[in-house]
Order: sequence, then structure tokens, then C-alpha cells
Amino acid sequence: MTGGGYADVTLLYRSAHGYAELHRAKHLGKWVVLKGLKEELRTDPGYAALLRKEFDIGYPLSHPHIVRMENLDEVPGLGTCIVMEYVDGLNLRQYMDEHRLTRAQKEKVVRQLCSALSYLHGKQVVHRDLKPENILITHHGQNVKLADFGLSDSDEYAIYKYPAGTRRYTPPEQSQDASADIYALGVVIREMEGGARHTRLARIGRRCSHPQKAKRYQSADEVVQALDRRSRLPLIVALLAALALLLAALWYFRPADPAGNLKDENSIDSTLNTPHSTLSERSEAQSQVTENQSHTTNKGVERLGEAGHSTLREPSVPEKLRPYVRHASPEDSLLWADARYRTLMEMAIDSLPTYKARGTSIEDALRALNRHLDVAIPTSDPLYLHALLDLQALANQVYKR
Repeated sequence: MTGGGYADVTLLYRSAHGYAELHRAKHLGKWVVLKGLKEELRTDPGYAALLRKEFDIGYPLSHPHIVRMENLDEVPGLGTCIVMEYVDGLNLRQYMDEHRLTRAQKEKVVRQLCSALSYLHGKQVVHRDLKPENILITHHGQNVKLADFGLSDSDEYAIYKYPAGTRRYTPPEQSQDASADIYALGVVIREMEGGARHTRLARIGRRCSHPQKAKRYQSADEVVQALDRRSRLPLIVALLAALALLLAALWYFRPADPAGNLKDENSIDSTLNTPHSTLSERSEAQSQVTENQSHTTNKGVERLGEAGHSTLREPSVPEKLRPYVRHASPEDSLLWADARYRTLMEMAIDSLPTYKARGTSIEDALRALNRHLDVAIPTSDPLYLHALLDLQALANQVYKR
């Protein structure tokens, strides 16, 4: 501990429900962040031990995507503080609110987070509070810096082993090993995807945050491997499109009536209705009627498919919600079939415009809706996370209109 030497000390953040506060200060010619206890807790030995545990876990860490801890110091007026590098940037929550993330940016964030998590887990350290507020994005380079090890744990510690984390990012089984970080990573990925279900990144996010621990990726390295794995879907789609074009061309340039297979309907009717026509003539005419009808029916189906291909919509989605539902899939059908999910979404679309008109912030509106969600669906139900993310995505769309 060196003591003193801190100038231009400014409060950055004070936790409403936690024990810490952050200050920015100038020390030895550069900006640093001072993390200390709130004034009313500075003499509490329990909280002092928590701050010390955070420093002991974080100080040995050295990784380009983890905020660096430099010292544990006594700062006049602030007490014992962890001295950390100052990151000039925004947290991921703020960054998503101010920028529309491209696919490349999302994958960059995931890769850099996985790099940091793989490093931590290799040292038997679990972050336990991974969420957008603790993921910093630098202004220069838009690189990730993982922050806030206040709830972290390692195998070396035998104290303060209680379950921890922010509820939304905590797995249902309350595990405290590396799987808890993988689950939280999945929720973060799905938030970046904004409720989309059919992208490769969204599928990776769903597997990370699977309610059953055994069905998640077992490490951050597996998540990166899934990102690197080239999906064969674009190739399959391209081949099917080429085949469809070929079939359409063959159909378009077909002879009007190849080999006279389609006979004049009047002559067929005449044969069928002539009393003296032979049995073989009547049989041939009846067969030709069946063939003509089959040909006509197939042509009608083709035309119906061409006309309806771009307009068919998921019939189970309520009409007033269809402007906000961009995709329809079997998975969506299962969601809308659940009365709890359907009722929540209908209530949301009825109330969100009112909240917006009254000037209610989107955060307050979501808090009100989430209270209804907590009552309607247990957090252990896999449907809970779907509904939580979809309510957020719906609110974002309504408030942006």
C-alpha cells in the first residue's frame, strides 16, 4: 500500500444494493479507477474481507480482455481501495442502446469474452456475475474488457462460497462452476441478437443458456469452435434455389401440349355421352379426363404456391402482434400455443404504447411487465427466458417506432 497521491477524485458509480462505489482519479500522471466500500460499510470487517478477496483473485490475472488490477491502497477519504486501470468506453448495455451492432461486432464481442472466460476457467476462477453492465467496450478499437470481480470465486478460497450472481443471468440449478458463466454468456448473446431466433449466433446463445446444464457447451472454447464451424445451410439453400430455377425454366419452356396428351375436352365429353361408343373408347376417354384433371390441379397448386409463398404468415400469432413478429417457425408455434406466453405478449402490446405516450421510460415499462412475467411463469420454466427476452425485444420495437 502506498497511500496518497490521488487527485481529481470523482464519483463514477455507487451501487444501490451492493457494497461498493467507484471513483475516477489521477495517479502518477494517468487515470485510474478506485473501487472501495460505501462510507457506511468501511468499518465492517465482513465487507472488508470481500473487497480483499476480490483483489486477491483479480490481481494475478493478466489478460488483454480483463480489466487489470494494479494495487490495494489506502486512499484518504475513501479508505481501502482496489486501484484498477481506467477503461475509456461504455459498458455493453450502453453500447447496445447507442449503436446497432453488426454481425461482425457481435461475433467479436463473443470471441473476446470467450477468450477471457477460457483464461479465467483455466485458473479455476469463475466470474459469477457476467452481464452487459460488467462488459466494457473501449472507444478505441471497440475491444472487450471484462470487469467487476466482486462476486468471483476460485478454488483457493474456502469462505464466501454462497450462490451469487444477477438473477436473470444465473442458471436454474444455481451452479457456481464454469457452467454458470457459460449460461450467463448465452443470455448476453441472446440480448445482443435482440430476440432473433434463426441466426447461427442465436442458436449458439440458446445452447449456452439451456436450462439443463448437461446440454450446454461445456467450455468457452467449445463456443468458439461453434462460431468457427461453417454452417452448411447457405450451401443447401443455394443448391435448392438453383434446382428451383432449373425446374421453373423447364416448366416455362415446355411444349404447350407435348405429344397431344391433353385432348380436346369437347371430344372427350362427346365420346363419353355417345350411346354407341365402344367400351374401349369410353374407357380411354375416362382415363383422359382423369389425366386432364390431375394436370389442371397440379398447375393450380403451382400457381397457389407462387402467389402465396411470400405472404403466408404464422396463423397462431395474434393479428395486432404480427407487425412485430418477423419470423414464423415451429419453435414460435410452440411458444404461441402456450396461453401464458400469448397472454403476456398481448398484454405487452396493449400497454407499451400507453407507457410510451405517457413518457414512461422503457426501463420502467419493462420492470412493470417483468413483474407480471414473474407471477405468470416460474423462473425454472424454460419458457421464462424466452418470454423475458421477447418482452425486451417487443419493447425496443415499440419505443423505436
